[in-house]
Amino acid sequence: MYTLARSTTAKTTGTETPNPMKSLLSRLRSIGLPTPYVRQFLLPDWWDDEAAASPVGFTQVVWTIARHLGIRPELLRDPTQAITLPRQHGVQFKLTKGTDEQSVELARILGQQVARFALLGVTQLEAAACAKDIRTAILESGAPWISFGTLLDYCWSIGIPVLHLSKLPGKKMDGMAVNIDGKSAIVLASGRTGTAWLLFHLAHELGHIALGHGTVVDGTIDEESSDPLEKEANDFAIELITGRVGARVVPQGRWPKADGLAETALRLGSQEGVDPGHIVLNYAHGMSRGGTNNFWPVANAALKKIPSEGDAAAMIRERMAAKLDWSSLPTEAAEFVARMTAGQP
Repeated sequence: MYTLARSTTAKTTGTETPNPMKSLLSRLRSIGLPTPYVRQFLLPDWWDDEAAASPVGFTQVVWTIARHLGIRPELLRDPTQAITLPRQHGVQFKLTKGTDEQSVELARILGQQVARFALLGVTQLEAAACAKDIRTAILESGAPWISFGTLLDYCWSIGIPVLHLSKLPGKKMDGMAVNIDGKSAIVLASGRTGTAWLLFHLAHELGHIALGHGTVVDGTIDEESSDPLEKEANDFAIELITGRVGARVVPQGRWPKADGLAETALRLGSQEGVDPGHIVLNYAHGMSRGGTNNFWPVANAALKKIPSEGDAAAMIRERMAAKLDWSSLPTEAAEFVARMTAGQP
């Protein structure tokens, strides 16, 4: 533990030097990091701004924030230098119209840094490149279908950390497939917590990894995307979840009631080995493709009538807490991962 200085200024030859922390926080705000966010996620719980009045304390806070952002400490130390975010070669951004790369850059960097530290706590095996093989391996373990929980467990079993980061600055993203020095991690960042929704997101990001797409930032995971890499990841996800390439539930006849849709999804799920929640969402997407845009309230009501695995974000945190070898992470890195994921080491 460090002894914190109690003075907000340092005296030098009879003059008072302002605490540099104020300027540092101002410069961080200029790149999109609000001060409350910095305090909650990038600084340790025990930090007191008064410590920055001493050269040792300021050096410590500069290095701490720099490590969490993956930038050079000199950019934070020197108030005359603009803080620039590091750009990584090879990152692919799959964003919707109106969203540019710069707007999700902070989210990308923080997600990638959390993944970098989490990868220190796993031993990674090579991921199968075939959706069919992954599906077979999961079903042979006794699962009735590929659920969010079983796919989550599969990822951890081969050393792919799955992290949930819903509180990221800047524009939101649905998720990322992260590749760091040949090791892979998955970051899910959607505000949704329903397992039916995040099952497809997880399968999609695993598809990017299995297919060797490298680091991919998905602003929005769109099942109808025409982007080649997104289409490949979507096809992989559909085959993994349903067992068939391009499987679609084709709406026919009148709108079903929520009760009827839930009952049909449960029956088909048991017959076909497909998660009932996915069947409901697949059906709802089919209704949207047909030009009907207001079927989602019925679909959401049907999801509530299907037995739930629980809160997907909580499930991710529980698996991370149990599966990650926290002792392999430096203490500061472990605390950072825990804060960013709202978990506990």
